[in-house]
Amino acid sequence: MADIATQYRKYLEAFNAQDHDTIDTLVADQLDFRISGGVKVTTRGELRAENERWLKAFPDGKARVDELIVSGNTVYARGSSSGTHNGPLPTTVGYELPPTGRKVTEAWLEIARYEGDLYIGGELIYDRMGIAEQLGLMPTAATT
Repeated sequence: MADIATQYRKYLEAFNAQDHDTIDTLVADQLDFRISGGVKVTTRGELRAENERWLKAFPDGKARVDELIVSGNTVYARGSSSGTHNGPLPTTVGYELPPTGRKVTEAWLEIARYEGDLYIGGELIYDRMGIAEQLGLMPTAATT
């Protein structure tokens, strides 16, 4: 059995390489994964579709881990993702945002649970409003 920190980093490396087949080998068939915005992912296929949705919208998208802590069967990670919005982005409220060509950087926190070597779920929390501001969908916060 590999340690779960290694498994987590393999997942991010595969995500950055857009290697969905490798990701499929790192996750369980059934998942309990929640993402900011009310997205719930319950199967490997749904996770693949969610990853493909983001990478279609941000084809140069990359994720980076800045801090990683392991406790028991859980990884606690803090990182950031960046990419250029060059593809359509389906939203959680039913419409598709056309490409803006804008660069986006988002900070995120993830709680990732494992059973043996396989990812079984957790929660990904990120700043949806910050992304909307960077995409020009709403005014940016005033600074003083």
